[in-house]
Amino acid sequence: QKLDGQTALNLTRARGDAYGSYGFPQADFDRTEHQRQVLAAIQTKLTWTLILNPLKNGKLFQAVAKNIKTDVKLGQARALLQLFNSIPNEKLQSVSLRSIGGKNLLSSYGSPSGQSTLIPAAGIDDYSVIQEAIEDLNQ
Repeated sequence: QKLDGQTALNLTRARGDAYGSYGFPQADFDRTEHQRQVLAAIQTKLTWTLILNPLKNGKLFQAVAKNIKTDVKLGQARALLQLFNSIPNEKLQSVSLRSIGGKNLLSSYGSPSGQSTLIPAAGIDDYSVIQEAIEDLNQ
């Protein structure tokens, strides 16, 4: 599927089933998955040839300057881009804390004031199992 920029942006921002939304059943989990998909698609199009060609990079640099604020230095950005481009798409993993290694590392929690949220399955502020699972993924 090809998306124009505005549609891709809308997709990366879409969450749940509120009026006017796309109605994704997993709300924020679907949103983060779509963000990963859009970044992977951008990666396939982003090359040093494009970046270094002043005839082609003007719109790209304008879009980046208008939409991204960072304290990353130019040399650091180049290293990040090289790292980003060095990872083949087939090596990228989309991981959810709801299904790492077949385990759901999150549980529902209702606050005393009635708000609903997700917390680590090990308990509030106990991120040890999540940290361990991420370390295992990075092996």
